[in-house]
Amino acid sequence: MLRLATWKICQPLTVAPSSPSSVVSDLFVWRNTTSFKTYFELTSIPSLFNRISTSEQYVTISIFNAYGVKVSDVKLSIDSCRRQTLDLSRILPKGLDSHGTFAVFHSHTPSPVRSLNSFVAERGYVGYSYNSSALLSYVHGNLDAIARSADTSLQMLGGNSLRRRSYMLQHLLKPPYNYEIAIVNPTKSTQDIRCDVLSLNGTLKQKFKTTLQSRALHLFQVSPCHELLKVVLHSKLIMARPLVFRSIYSGLDVFHG
Repeated sequence: MLRLATWKICQPLTVAPSSPSSVVSDLFVWRNTTSFKTYFELTSIPSLFNRISTSEQYVTISIFNAYGVKVSDVKLSIDSCRRQTLDLSRILPKGLDSHGTFAVFHSHTPSPVRSLNSFVAERGYVGYSYNSSALLSYVHGNLDAIARSADTSLQMLGGNSLRRRSYMLQHLLKPPYNYEIAIVNPTKSTQDIRCDVLSLNGTLKQKFKTTLQSRALHLFQVSPCHELLKVVLHSKLIMARPLVFRSIYSGLDVFHG
């Protein structure tokens, strides 16, 4: 029990926002290149709790570069109780690199939710197109990563471990696919991440390292040549569950590992 306590006490997966006025979002991955485009399925969550409300429905999209630096806040009006697809390339500032993170904050927390001492949390669907394919590959949000209070201040919600942990990707990498393992830092602390690529018998094939600032994103690129491979991520993240991009020719799969 004492050994288990060193892994659990004061080390939650996520923490609750400190301000009751906060709205919450996952920290999503955007990609914008000649090969990749990113889309988000927007629905006004507050309107689902009060359909007759005449108040303005809107979201604020906070965009961060690959180093976790906020580069833009974009306020968008949205229709009540209707889904609409947002093309991120239309709102990304000019001159950004090829990838980064973003958060989707709704305008307010409806009174029925606030009465339960809870928060509106956006963990919706992100879609990616690859090589101009008409088909999008979708992946759902993962966890409560970032909160925005009424004064627009941001709070990171990801838990930080006291000890280094290992997370084994729940998917075997296989040829001839190309893989990109996307890891995001949802904590307020800088994180050192090590990515080990192993054969099935445990032989180390490749080792990558990166240092991630808060809200930052890194893509580990792995291309299996002749055998199945395992991936293990080592960090002080409570759960370093990555986003996996698996591509071949014009095909793309995106999923949480």
